[in-house]
Amino acid sequence: MEESSMSSPPLHVIASGINKIISSLVTEAKEKYFSRSIQSKHSLVETLEDELGRFRVWSGNLGAFHESTSMSSLKHRPRDGPKMKAGIIAGLERLGDVAQRVNEIITGKRPNAFDPILDGVPRYIPRTRFTT
Repeated sequence: MEESSMSSPPLHVIASGINKIISSLVTEAKEKYFSRSIQSKHSLVETLEDELGRFRVWSGNLGAFHESTSMSSLKHRPRDGPKMKAGIIAGLERLGDVAQRVNEIITGKRPNAFDPILDGVPRYIPRTRFTT
């Protein structure tokens, strides 16, 4: 997938959008959950803050926030590796989709099937631990 295609915005726009969504998730989670006594809610805020920091470091190291014309940009750096570039673009797009879904859960626009206590509907759902 080429950055210039009509279906995909420039890489720095994608990265900046993800950064904005994750930042708003942190803000929303702090407002909604930080003052509550439920430990998992406090954990959510800490986890989101950690992930935002990790994303900023990772995307900064890749040059994802640089304009396409910059020699330090993500567009320029993997120019000799189209498969690597395609993988990075696909990963950023997936991350953006996931961040948007999480944003919808935090703001109450989508039910949370994995941690129902966060959306106020206690019900039994088997928990699955994912490791990275």
